[in-house]
Amino acid sequence: MPLLIWMDLSEEERLTVTRLFERYGDALYVFARSFLRDPFTAEEAVQDAFLELVAKPKRMKERTAEELRSYLYAAVRTHAIRAYRKRRREAPATENDLAERLGELPDANETVDAIASAVISPRLDGIIDGLSPAAQEVLYLKYGDDRTNGEIAERLGISYNAVSARLSRAYAELRNALEKGGEPV
Repeated sequence: MPLLIWMDLSEEERLTVTRLFERYGDALYVFARSFLRDPFTAEEAVQDAFLELVAKPKRMKERTAEELRSYLYAAVRTHAIRAYRKRRREAPATENDLAERLGELPDANETVDAIASAVISPRLDGIIDGLSPAAQEVLYLKYGDDRTNGEIAERLGISYNAVSARLSRAYAELRNALEKGGEPV
């Protein structure tokens, strides 16, 4: 973020932005990446949303935490759509352009997943924050980084079966937390 904009913020505003980024940054990135399927463009969409918020600090003072979260999701969605449209305009046309476009459209399940992520993710963020570090790590790699169990095993230096066991324990922790109204056990 441009240093001049950051320096113009009060200490309270900087703290608010930092907390918002720490709380929602990863989830917003996953949300943007579900549309864009490109990690760099997804990061830019998230950064642009935060820059937009910081450029008008009055927005932070006038909104509740829930409204700021909703604002950030809407802003990321808008920036992701702009980036997607720009990429489509700049892409060279080919003989199979229509077929390629149809192939790039998300299927119904991906769209439902993205919507569910936007709606459910904020509640799960709090629950996941209360899980064990091992559960958080394996869930992030599985769903945040969209890795296979084999890739997770390689990344963590453990066996495939150990990854499956950790995921099972993480799911059990999540289930227990959800049954208790969102309080991790």
